[in-house]
Amino acid sequence: MSTNLEPSLSDNSLRRRLIIGSLSLAIAVSIIFIVVAYRLTSDLAESIEVKAFNKQFNWFFRELEALDSEQNKPEGLFSKVLKNRVYQNLDADFVSFKLSSNNHSLQIRDTLDTTEIENVIRNLGFPLQADGATEIDNQHVFWQFQRNSANTFSLLIVRKISSLDEALDYIANRLSITAFLTFWLAVWAALAMAAIITKRFEANNQKLAYLAMHDPLTGLKNRTYLTEFFTTQIEQQSVKPHQLATPHGALLMIDLNNFKDVIDAFGHATGDELLNELASRLKVTLVEHHLLVRYRSDAFVIWLNTADPQLIMPIVSQILSCCGREVQISNKQFEVGASIGIACYPSDGTDLDTLLKHADIAMFQAKKFRIGAEFYQKQLPEFSERQVLLRGQLSRAVELKQFILVYQPKVSLPDGKLIGAEALARWQHPEEGLLSPDSFIELVEQGGIIHSFSRLVINEAVRQVSVWLATGKTIPVSINLSVYNLADIDLVPFIKEQLEQFKVPAHLLEVELTESATMVDITVTKKAFTDLRNLGVKLSIDDFGTGMSSFAYLRELDVDFVKIDRSFVASMMDDKRNELVVQGLISMCHSMGKIVIAEGIETEQQAHKLHELGCGIAQGYYFAKPCFAEDMQQYMEHNN
Repeated sequence: MSTNLEPSLSDNSLRRRLIIGSLSLAIAVSIIFIVVAYRLTSDLAESIEVKAFNKQFNWFFRELEALDSEQNKPEGLFSKVLKNRVYQNLDADFVSFKLSSNNHSLQIRDTLDTTEIENVIRNLGFPLQADGATEIDNQHVFWQFQRNSANTFSLLIVRKISSLDEALDYIANRLSITAFLTFWLAVWAALAMAAIITKRFEANNQKLAYLAMHDPLTGLKNRTYLTEFFTTQIEQQSVKPHQLATPHGALLMIDLNNFKDVIDAFGHATGDELLNELASRLKVTLVEHHLLVRYRSDAFVIWLNTADPQLIMPIVSQILSCCGREVQISNKQFEVGASIGIACYPSDGTDLDTLLKHADIAMFQAKKFRIGAEFYQKQLPEFSERQVLLRGQLSRAVELKQFILVYQPKVSLPDGKLIGAEALARWQHPEEGLLSPDSFIELVEQGGIIHSFSRLVINEAVRQVSVWLATGKTIPVSINLSVYNLADIDLVPFIKEQLEQFKVPAHLLEVELTESATMVDITVTKKAFTDLRNLGVKLSIDDFGTGMSSFAYLRELDVDFVKIDRSFVASMMDDKRNELVVQGLISMCHSMGKIVIAEGIETEQQAHKLHELGCGIAQGYYFAKPCFAEDMQQYMEHNN
């Protein structure tokens, strides 16, 4: 599959840049080297030649002093000089040799116009000694002038610098050869470096491309790969309008049911091992031409090249089976299970985002009704899309403490005296306003934040009880916990910590669990209830009477209160059979030493009837609606 993640530098581009850079550096270094070496050589050669010239001049001058001491007239001196073979065979580099005495002069060699030099000496006032270097007729020359102390003669010698030019030519040739060799060495070095670095770049780019497209934990393709795959392989297919009803593929959203509980109870290391094992199982389950992607922490996405339900359902069954089988990690056994949502292309969406959203909605339905897998249907409740959006905002809502508590009074019958309150969670949503639990409780349970959410509720409820205690109001408050909280080994220590922190007696806190929650695992429920009772917290079963094994579980669990489900209360005035059911439930609970609470009372007639049937505590809109803590404070004062 082609991708848009190309290496940052292609092989040819990298080689070209390295070669150009190396050659530029080699040329620059060579030029600097040649210039510096040339200057140093020139200065050195010039210094050597000046010293040699000075020695020659001094020798000539001493010889002339000796000859001058033997002669009294210039003619005699000049005659001696002309007869001396040394002066007759002067080196060709001496372009001017002028001897002057008593306004007479002898020009032994005169191949260059020395007027410029003589003017310099004249301007200096004919000093005892002077020297210099100049350029005459494009020839670089040295000159030296000196007269004897008796002022009987003076000598001016001009010598052209030929050996310096030869030396410089020699050095220049050698430097050119050196620069040429350096240049080609740089070329070969650049090619070698380019080959080495290119290989490293290619290896690193391959690693980066792999990491960009794969999940580092499981080695599966990741969400980026899925997006690229869908863009290049699926969306580019031409789908005509009349073909929209004809499926070409299916996207499966697989969400692990109890993965968050494993993380909370045993840590991320165990969760990682569990994910690796499930990923391995899924890879074995799928054939090669299907795409398996790790979509998020506890969710996988599978793209199937078919949307035929008869072909999809066997694959779905295999996936549910492999995810539902026991996984053993560090001598511990885990069963997580999975819920799968299925969206078909292009009938359920022609772009990836739409397919993912619809598959997520179908998955949510499958999880909600615990049916394993569900195809997306346009007839699914419209609020499912809203729930998908809300689910993505839950974690942030917990962090920002957007969940608040309202309190609904519990009163005694028949006098209506306040004896307690139930704390009910509300979501203070920044856009949708105050949301009831029906909008978010299932999302909280399935979204993996039930523990942090429950701790937030416990903390706020216990704190509020302490506030009321400080004002002289002693009122028990009940809170609702989820079945998922029962497996939390840190739940009871946290409740104990909160009670101690706010100095609240344990009997002022009541924990409610729905009957369906207590029936999930009676062993786990009994242990949790025992730990809570040992702490001194009161216990209650909510929505009693709706389960299939209500009476058996009531016998097994040691609770203080039993709350009769509102559905029985709402219909008992119109249906004698429901009245008899309520009467039987109250009688049975009394015989087992349980206090009965009826919820959902909305009329005076319901309240009177419940009192007649023996119910001593009631809760409902007839007495008071759920209200904020400040309003509850006023209710307490008014009720008392």
